[in-house]
This record gives sequence, C-alpha cells and structure tokens, in this order.
Amino acid sequence: MPKKEAEITIFISIGEGLFMTIRASPASEFGVVRKELMRRAHLTRMQLRLIFGGRIIRDNEFIYELGISDGSTVFTIWPIVGGVREKGLGSAIKKGTASKVEVEVSSIPN
Repeated sequence: MPKKEAEITIFISIGEGLFMTIRASPASEFGVVRKELMRRAHLTRMQLRLIFGGRIIRDNEFIYELGISDGSTVFTIWPIVGGVREKGLGSAIKKGTASKVEVEVSSIPN
C-alpha cells in the first residue's frame, strides 16, 4: 500500500491582515484549494483570484508545481468594485483595437 503524502498548511491572505488556513496535499490541483476557499468564504470564482510568486494561479496547476510548500502564503486579488466588463474586450485588446483609458488620481480634500 502506498504511503499517504503528508498534507501541508497554506495560508491565504485575504487582506486587512486577515488569513485563512487550508490543508492540502502537494499533489492536489490548486482548484481543490480554490473550491474550499469559495465554500468557506462564500465567494464566487470571479471574486476569488489568487496569486503566488508574482503570478495568477490556475486551477489545473498542481500545488507542488507552483513551488508552494508548508507555510507558504497565497494572496488574493480583489476585483475593483463597480467595474464594468465589456463583452469581447479581451479579444479587442489582443487585436490592438481597444481604446485607451486614462485615470486621474488626486488626493481627497480635507
């Protein structure tokens, strides 16, 4: 009988200094971790984007392939509240036909 692989602890930073803890096998696809987070945090897939090592994690990647080990921290990327996503914008960007968007940032007056 094969030896059961030990589970590792993964910390998920959800912002504001808050963390969730997930235990998983390094041989698991990260989609298993994402589904558990969605269930526990009552979030949809679109609300829960995760990043580790400077890149977005895809569900079909194995935990060990990502370099995630016991005690690693994965970070959430939250979508902008009130943002609008136009249908087909992704293909327009790939073709170079999307229009440029400028954003002005200023301080809040006292």
